[in-house]
Formats: sequence, C-alpha cells, structure tokens
Amino acid sequence: MFDKKISTRTILINILWALLAVAIAGLVVFFTSQQITRTTLLLNQKRAAAYILENRSAAIQSLRSDLTQVGTNDTNLANAFPADDNISTFLGSLQALATQKSLQANIQVSTPVPTSLGNGGISVSEIDYSITLNGTAVSLIDYLKGFEALPYFAGVRSISITSPGGWDGNSTIVMQAVLYAKASGQ
Repeated sequence: MFDKKISTRTILINILWALLAVAIAGLVVFFTSQQITRTTLLLNQKRAAAYILENRSAAIQSLRSDLTQVGTNDTNLANAFPADDNISTFLGSLQALATQKSLQANIQVSTPVPTSLGNGGISVSEIDYSITLNGTAVSLIDYLKGFEALPYFAGVRSISITSPGGWDGNSTIVMQAVLYAKASGQ
C-alpha cells in the first residue's frame, strides 16, 4: 500500500513535471512566435521603407535631371518678355541686327495693347511695330535669320518688298511685326 501511494505520488509528480514542461514549452513557443511575428513585421516595414526611399531617390534624380535641362532657361524665358513701358533693349537689338547685316533701319512703335495671352502668371501686352529696311534681298534673309534668334517673343506679321532695280539691287523692305511684353506693373 505504501508502494502504491509512492507510485501514485511519483506518477502524479511526473505528470506535474510533464505538464510544467509542456506549459514551459508552450510559453517558449508562444514568445518565440511573438518574436517571429515582430521580426516579420519589422522586415516588412523596412522593405516598404526601402521601396519608398528607392522611389523618392528616383524622383529626386529625375528632378535633378530636369533642373539641369532647364538650367538658366527660366531666366531667359523671363527676359524674353521685356516690360512694355521699357522696350529700349529690344529696339536696340533690332537696330544692332540691322547694322550688322548692312541694312539701314527705321523703326516705328505703337502703344502697348493688353491681350488675353497671359496664363495667370503674367499679364501680356502686344506692341505692334514697323521696321523699314533699306538694303538687298540677301541682306534681308540674313536679317530674318538673326531676327529669329533674338531672345524675345516677337513675330513678323507681314513683309513687303519694293525692289525697283531687281533682287540684286537696293530694296525697301517693310516688316509689320509684334512684340509680346510684360504689361506695366508686373
């Protein structure tokens, strides 16, 4: 009987130790799975952050490339619209170009007229002008090539050529043109 009690007690102790071992193993598995879950979540967050960083880096590189292409062209664009109350640099450019191409020039300018071409950034005025040039037709072609390269928003509306001595002789050339300028107060 004493043996039966001891063996029952031993069996119960062994069962308790086994249950304790299972409980400890369960706790170890639980904490380990929690750690694995946290680590997996952390890795996923790091992957997402790396992906976002990679996309931002690509966007920044694209912006740098675009800015390199723009360079100083934004300044050139701003300078292409002289103020409509001071177009003397534009007129000086026209006169210098005529002199360079061996033409005599007489420039007449009308008053600025507001236009609806502005896109909300700046208000634009149209300034009509007329240039009377004296020279050869070949000089006129050279003049027009130089005119096209001027850094202003200007255009030719019409050209009239009077050439009494033929194309090789002196001609009178009248150009009706327009300059787009920044409206006063901009």
